[in-house]
Amino acid sequence: MHSERLHSASASEDVLTLRAIRPEDQEVLLQIFASTRDEERHLLDLSSQAWETFVRQQFDFQHAQYMSAYANPSFDLVLREGEVAGRLYVDRGADEIRVVDIALLPEHRRQGLGRQMLAALIQESNDRGIPLGLHVEKHNPVIDFYSRLGFSPLADRGVYVYMRRPCAAANSI
Repeated sequence: MHSERLHSASASEDVLTLRAIRPEDQEVLLQIFASTRDEERHLLDLSSQAWETFVRQQFDFQHAQYMSAYANPSFDLVLREGEVAGRLYVDRGADEIRVVDIALLPEHRRQGLGRQMLAALIQESNDRGIPLGLHVEKHNPVIDFYSRLGFSPLADRGVYVYMRRPCAAANSI
């Protein structure tokens, strides 16, 4: 088990720490996952019970896939002042740092936490001299944010676009 503090760019930023996920975190991980699917929920005409079953199945599938697909992963809960704020899954390879998943609970969004997490990963990318990559849904407005951080689209992967940020880019965070 590890606990790691994300380095802040300024004293005004929240203290974020990462804690490796544990088996007993499954329900909070499901809650984080479900919170990212609110738009889908509004599109599908499912009863509450059917929606909960659907989301749990999707979560279980994604979780199993993540746990088996990466060579050097870290699967962490993001803690804000000790409270669960989200999750950050990263695979650290020899040639790339890959953001597998970054998600915050709704009450922690749009407060600079995602920027803070990405700034730490960009710094790690620069320090290691390797690029930082990620996948994002094509129609997700966060693509503009990633572009401002220096990520460029490199590949169309169906529903997703693969974006990469070279190390030591001149873009400011």
